[in-house]
Amino acid sequence: MKIRKLIKVGILLIAILLMLAGCFNYRDINNVTFVTSMVFDLDPIGNVVIYMDCVRPYRDNNESSDNGKRILYKGTGKTVLEALRDVNMASSYKINVTQNKAFIFTEKAVKEGIDKFLDIINNDQEFLVKPYIFAYFGDVERLLKVAASDEEYMGLFINDLVKKNKANSRAIIVNINEYMTESEIGANSALIGALELRKDVIDERIELSGGVIMRNDVMQEKIDIIDGLTYNILEDKVNTGTLEIVNPQMEEGFITFEILKNKTKTKIEYNGDRVLLTKDVNMKVTLAEAQGRFIVDKQSLQLIEDTTELRIKEYLQAFFDKYNKKNIDILGVERMLEIKYPGLVKEDILSILDVDIKVNLDVEGTSNTRNSYF
Repeated sequence: MKIRKLIKVGILLIAILLMLAGCFNYRDINNVTFVTSMVFDLDPIGNVVIYMDCVRPYRDNNESSDNGKRILYKGTGKTVLEALRDVNMASSYKINVTQNKAFIFTEKAVKEGIDKFLDIINNDQEFLVKPYIFAYFGDVERLLKVAASDEEYMGLFINDLVKKNKANSRAIIVNINEYMTESEIGANSALIGALELRKDVIDERIELSGGVIMRNDVMQEKIDIIDGLTYNILEDKVNTGTLEIVNPQMEEGFITFEILKNKTKTKIEYNGDRVLLTKDVNMKVTLAEAQGRFIVDKQSLQLIEDTTELRIKEYLQAFFDKYNKKNIDILGVERMLEIKYPGLVKEDILSILDVDIKVNLDVEGTSNTRNSYF
């Protein structure tokens, strides 16, 4: 674990030094602290609280290697700028946020609204648009302690976690630029990812845990990882992953399909009276595992294909209905209408919305699939 950490830190410091070589000399570098992640919170009386997980590099003319020290800062103020200045008052080094990998908002912050935090992120040139944005559900002190006990820079760990899970069909991954862009169109709603701490055998680990629907920068609903998969299928954000259905040849047990490819086409039309949203899902899968007995023949494969298509369609429809009843524009219908019909002004779009979901499942490699027994 320590070797892995040293490699990560080495890569980060080399990148920092290369990027800033034209602007900083060794003496300058030694006077800068680089932020790897930022946590935004609110205290009981509404003051802004900012936590910064940082790395302070050190290098001189006589050293052939790069060194870094982890530093945690906490600042409080009535505004974000005042909280940032509070941090600077406690640091003898210049705080630089150009290497920040993640903006993390606490549950309290997303429930009360994150607009007060976004203004400075959007307007200050030092804040980049690439960092990922998350809502964190849990105690902030525990989050920072978990990262510290694991000898990880939290921002680097989260960045690695995201990269490893970009192909995960259940993960919701959004950067700050995507969020700001989507939240300004249509119903002013957009999704962000969610983080939680998961208890492992020995200790706790940070994990991706679904997402959060935001409207007008305020939390509307939390999405679990199951709904995350459904959302990603409908929004054409699935390339790989797995699907599980009940084994039709057994009273108990499941069949697991591995998703090889997925393409979801979206079409929206307004006829002057109602809005029709069409989702055409084309998915290619292979049979990965069958619990219990599963006899493979042409008839059983056709049955499983038809059954799975129906189940997928039911799940997708149920997902839409669940959020539509709560008046949540989970699929960004207002945004799509605003783009296609710029002059259209219509109140309560969801009340006149019809959804047509089509699913075409292609089970690949069935000739090589063998029978499964107990």
